Amino acid sequence: MRILNLLALIILLAHWNGCLQFMIPMFQNFPSDSWVSLNGLQNAPWTEQYTVALFKALSHMLCIGYGRYPPQSYVDMWLTMLSMGKYFLNLIFFCF
Repeated sequence: MRILNLLALIILLAHWNGCLQFMIPMFQNFPSDSWVSLNGLQNAPWTEQYTVALFKALSHMLCIGYGRYPPQSYVDMWLTMLSMGKYFLNLIFFCF
C-alpha cells in the first residue's frame, strides 16, 4: 500500500510540475525563447500541450536527458514516460 501511495504522489507531483512549467510561459505571453514557443505549442490542443509538459516534468524529475535522439511524436513521448515509470517502479520494488 505504501508503494501505491508513493506512486500516486509522484504522479501528482509530475502533474503539478508539468502544469507549472507550462503556466509560467503562458503568464509571460509565450516569449519567443520559451520551450512552448520553440515547440510551437502556443495554439496547440491542450492534449498536446499537456503531453509535452508532462514529459518535460518527468524527464526533469527523474534526471533523464535525451541528448541526440529525443522522442519525436506524442506517442513516443507517452511510451517513454511509461518506460520511465516502469524503471522507477523497479527501483522502488528493488529497495523494498
